[in-house]
Parts: sequence; C-alpha cells; structure tokens
Amino acid sequence: TGLGNQSDDIVFPIVGEPVAFHDGPGLQTSRVYVGDEGGRLWRIDVSDLDPTEWTMEVVHDAYAGEPLDSRVRRPVTLAPAVVEDQGRDVIVVYATGDPDDLSSFQTNHKVHSLREVFEVSGAERSFEEMAVNWRIDLQIGEVATGRPLVFDEVVYFSSFSKSGASVCSRGEGRIWAVDFVGLASDVDADPTENVIPRFPTNDVQNRNGFVMFSPPLCSDDGENANPNDLERASLYCVL
Repeated sequence: TGLGNQSDDIVFPIVGEPVAFHDGPGLQTSRVYVGDEGGRLWRIDVSDLDPTEWTMEVVHDAYAGEPLDSRVRRPVTLAPAVVEDQGRDVIVVYATGDPDDLSSFQTNHKVHSLREVFEVSGAERSFEEMAVNWRIDLQIGEVATGRPLVFDEVVYFSSFSKSGASVCSRGEGRIWAVDFVGLASDVDADPTENVIPRFPTNDVQNRNGFVMFSPPLCSDDGENANPNDLERASLYCVL
C-alpha cells in the first residue's frame, strides 16, 4: 500500500504471515518481513513517514541457484522470528514449508538465521544485505510446524516428518533448540546436536502443537474398521 520503490518483481504470491519490527519502545514500525510462495524472504522498509518512499525487496532466497519455476521451491508461510542480538543487530529466523499442505512432506525444507548488514557513511546508515548466520537442512519430508520463537538467545521451533506411504503412519515430531546467532560458528554444523529429544514413547504423536497419548483407530480405506470403535475417532485416520 503506497510502495513507491520496489526493487524486485513479485513473481510469487505473498503467502507468509508478516512480522513488523520497530527500533525501540514508542517508535514507529521501521520494517516488515514476510515470505512468498517461492521460498523467498521480503523486507519492506516503512521507516519513512511518506508511504510513497517505502521500499520492498527480496533479501534472501532459501532456494538460491534454483530457477524461479523449479518444483523444488516451497513457500514461506510461517511468520519469521525478528529480534535483536546483544549488539542490537536485527536477527531474522525463518523456515520454508506449509504444514497444512501435504505436498510439503515430500521435499527438503530449510531453516535460516540471518543478520541485517548496514552500510555506514558518516551519519548516514543504509540497509545493505542479509548475512547468513546458519542454515539447517531438515530431513526429506520434514517440515516446520510452528513459527520460530526466540527466548534467551535460543530459537525454538517444532517439526514433523511423515513416515511411510500409508496415511496411518504416525511420523515423528521434534522440538528444536538452536543458538539463534550461530551453530558453533559453522553454517554447515550438524543440526542434530541441537535437537531436544521427543518424548520417548511409541504412543506419542506430535503434530501441529498437540500431543496424542493414545493413537486413534486408523485404516487405509476404512473397510476393515470396527464400527464399534469409531467413537474413538471421527475419521478413520487423524493426521
């Protein structure tokens, strides 16, 4: 609304949940971060009081190097985490994937931590780029199921991976806890060392933030389901 300077074409629909950020209490919003359907992160500079001077640009592409029409690309639907580190640099953590789209469980998703970099010239300070702190490549078929949250310099997020071809396969849920700025100062460090183990029981199913301690009745086609047991589930399978 009112953008006067757009440096990148919007070739994908903006499907993500936007997050606004301001530089301090009582100050107006200075920028907004949001993802698009192609796995790219946008930065909208709304710091100017004149909306015609606002700018919008792609600041990071989770699938850099892939053609824009590549089938590998997945959307950024979850809201990113936007926080400041101890040096007051803005850190953005975002994940690709749509937990409500079953096709998201058939590809590789990524979680990135980025840092704003500014160019300083005298008293002037202008945004230059987003530097990558780290990248986590989730397992094939694993997707983040909730927006990243940062507390005490640790970013937390949950993920779910569907196992097997059957709709009755339980899959596995995981809760992650990662240093929001660096993974042992190595972008390619092993992310599994930063995972909080899930509950060690075969009867736990973690999906989209809820836990089921008794798995529901499940049948691939419903033909073999016992009608007397259908009170336990409104559907033959609860995904």
